[in-house]
Amino acid sequence: MRSKVVHFARMIKTGQFHYTHQGIAIDTDGNLIDGQHRLHAIVETATPATMQVSTGVSKHAWHAIDIGAKRRISDISGIVGRESEVYRLALHLTCNISNPTAEEIIELSNSQFGQAVKILLQHCGTVRKILSSAPMKTMAAAWFCETGDMYSIHQYRALVNVKFDDMSNQSKVFYQQVSTGRIHSSDRIDLLCRSYLLFDNSRKDEKKLMIHNVSDFTPKIRDMIRSYIHSTMVSNRACMILPL
Repeated sequence: MRSKVVHFARMIKTGQFHYTHQGIAIDTDGNLIDGQHRLHAIVETATPATMQVSTGVSKHAWHAIDIGAKRRISDISGIVGRESEVYRLALHLTCNISNPTAEEIIELSNSQFGQAVKILLQHCGTVRKILSSAPMKTMAAAWFCETGDMYSIHQYRALVNVKFDDMSNQSKVFYQQVSTGRIHSSDRIDLLCRSYLLFDNSRKDEKKLMIHNVSDFTPKIRDMIRSYIHSTMVSNRACMILPL
């Protein structure tokens, strides 16, 4: 799969490719039966990598290669899914990384943005469709980084727990849009843009929340999040950043 080659290439380029028991396997007839993606990544990056090479492997061994259960990011990093999904979205927005490594997830979790995500989840761990989605958590955390006050976190909690008395006018409008089906969980960019407006403290008294063109907001969102991710993370992957 092409995505695996891209994944290994990124790991090699960013120094995250480590020597393990996995590597290259050559059968008794001299055929390569495992490690094709790693080798393609080395060719594409023109960067050497050290890995295990096994020769004389049975011709029938390929049936058993990579059929075990794949370890999830949470298994490797210890970061639960409701937190790591925010980092996945942030990395996709800022660095065009759609399949991040455990190292990249951990690095982002230790950034200022990651600390904001942790504070958000400590204040509200409730799960509710759309309202506790990755775009919502991403923008609530980003605005907390931007302003330093708890407004976005309090509004996120009010929405997820459906506490109307604690909702701003803007939050009430947003909740109504969710309830009437105007906002769909499948349209993550629209949800991200609406969340960008929703958690802006200066708009809390407004009674309209409209998005005419998402391209008016996506660059602002990307730049906001990028400001609170470790600078080394962004600079190391600058060549991978593409317009949304």
